[in-house]
This record gives sequence, C-alpha cells and structure tokens, in this order.
Amino acid sequence: MSDDLRPIGSIKPHLATEADYSRQQSRWNETSARLSTAGACVKRLLGVFPDHGKVNPRAFTEIMVELFSGYPIEVQQRAVSAHGIPGQFKFLPTVAEAKAVLDAIEDPAGAPAASEFERYMRATKGPNWGRINWSTAEELLGSAAAAPKMIEGSSNG
Repeated sequence: MSDDLRPIGSIKPHLATEADYSRQQSRWNETSARLSTAGACVKRLLGVFPDHGKVNPRAFTEIMVELFSGYPIEVQQRAVSAHGIPGQFKFLPTVAEAKAVLDAIEDPAGAPAASEFERYMRATKGPNWGRINWSTAEELLGSAAAAPKMIEGSSNG
C-alpha cells in the first residue's frame, strides 16, 4: 500500500521503522514529563513566597515553567527544595535569579550552563569536547609569535 493510499483512520505518524516511532514516542514522553514537573515545581515555588502583587502572575508562571522545563527533572526538584531557591531568597526571585540557581545546581563547578548543542556534543564526543588544552594553545601561540622572527632571520641570512 503506497503512502497516499494509507487508511484515513491511521493515527500513527508515518516514520521509517518501529524503532523511529519508539524513539519519537520516548522523546515526547520525556518532554511531557519535564513540562509537568516544571509546572508542579513552579506552583510549589509560588506557594512558598508571599504574594506582593508586583508581577503578572500568568506571565511570570509561563516564563518560569519555560525556564524550568529546560533543565533535567532532578535539577528542577532540587531547585524548589528547602536548600534551593526557597532557602536562598526572602522574596520571589526574578527569572534571572532563578536561572542562576538552576545553572548552579546543574553544574556545581560554576561553569556556565551548557546549551543543548554542547550537552549533545559532550555526550557524543566526550566530556572535554570544546574545551581548550591550554598547554597546546600556549605552544601554538608561542610558535605563532616566533614565526615573524624566524622569517626575518631566514631572509637576512
């Protein structure tokens, strides 16, 4: 049966194999889990702080859910525990302050949080992908600085 003659009632997306369908379903499930956890975490966070009526609650909630959903579930849950955001702020934090706490929880070494691309590359190429080997860099910089002197010396000689 060709693609254009598939039954109208077919709800399964047309993917090359069952494995492709399973992988896509797994991604959808993970995204759904992250979003539902993010919503629960933001609801808990908003319930901990006093309401001073200074923010648009709907807009603030939407952007906080968007922020939280970009982090693994474990990071989200640690951020709203007593040792996370509620333990560090007396008043409702700004989005930037919440992001800083989430970044610190995700990467306790203090390095800036990796983008999705960086996480993917480190997972596939190794944990040191994209990092500079300073000894090699200094050797290259040293030889680059010495190059003009070597050229001058060889042309005079």
